[in-house]
Amino acid sequence: MIDFSIVDAHLHLWDITKLNYPWLNDIPALNKTFSLDDYNAACGNIKVGKSFFRNALNFYRISTLPN
Repeated sequence: MIDFSIVDAHLHLWDITKLNYPWLNDIPALNKTFSLDDYNAACGNIKVGKSFFRNALNFYRISTLPN
């Protein structure tokens, strides 16, 4: 285990109960909600001191919004 914290430069979180992400349909391993709690569990013993959160846009929903 490393004894210093890291910077996670690319982080995605999504909630499939709130938004539809059609690109997840063909990827069963990812077609589920991935929350901050899930992220923290996946980090295990790695200390993340800072991170960059990337918002996964829902292009379908955005493209169908009224003008």
